[in-house]
Amino acid sequence: MNVGRWSVVRRGRLGAFVAPLTIAACALASRAAAQSTPSRPLAIRVRDESGMRVPDVDVTLLDSASRTIRYAVTDSIGQIVLIAPTRRALRLRVQRIGYRLLERRIEVADGVDTAFVAVVLKRAAQSFDTVRVTAEQSLRNRVYHIDSTAIAASTRTLFDAWDVITKLRPDIAYGRGPCGGVEDIWINGEWIPPELVSPNEVAIERLRTSAPSAATPHLNAHRGAARGRPMIVSLLSLIKPEDIAEMTYHDPCSPPMQQMHTDAALFIVLKPGIGFDPGRGTYNVTNPRD
Repeated sequence: MNVGRWSVVRRGRLGAFVAPLTIAACALASRAAAQSTPSRPLAIRVRDESGMRVPDVDVTLLDSASRTIRYAVTDSIGQIVLIAPTRRALRLRVQRIGYRLLERRIEVADGVDTAFVAVVLKRAAQSFDTVRVTAEQSLRNRVYHIDSTAIAASTRTLFDAWDVITKLRPDIAYGRGPCGGVEDIWINGEWIPPELVSPNEVAIERLRTSAPSAATPHLNAHRGAARGRPMIVSLLSLIKPEDIAEMTYHDPCSPPMQQMHTDAALFIVLKPGIGFDPGRGTYNVTNPRD
């Protein structure tokens, strides 16, 4: 009886000892398998169609079964580096609000230190409400719109977009009647937050010292309100007149649009090949790599 009891106890202790060893061995094997999976850094650069770098873009790396392998967000210059497995069929998903979703198949080779992928995002079409033009609106449309032909035909000295609207379309800058002047700026279908722009003290000083105009007495009462929007003046000072294709103003007295920041908004379309960056203004897109 004692021998039998010893045999049971011994087997019990052995089983209790072997079980942890088995679990540890499995964990080590799993870790070794994970470490043995070949991988390489995958550097991704995201730009838009004008060549501007796009920050805050969601970048997801998926396997063939649509399972997420890696996820990250591009930095302030539109770049991100992911660690991607090699010799596998992968899908890269790139998305940001205001742009079309992009997906592409990729495969990272073994023979490179770092793989590079350049992504170009296309802007999503803006679906603004249809504007019906009536006879009563024709005057408003003329004073709230200007194109490159009218800008080029002007004999006045124009330094920037603020000069264009104050000298050629002052109703946009200062408002018309009870309707105030511009408070938001859209460029090529994208709203530009004014706080992204550094104050331009020269442009702001020009605004402060501008004298009332005898030619437009109905605007003089609104000039003080314009002085309260220095960041709009600073933003428009970054846009060169020769880079403008057209500008259209939607005043707060017009039928409201569905999008935010459109009640007193100036919609600017730049000429083809011209980009805009809040830190540098408009520029000629001659080399997308710069």
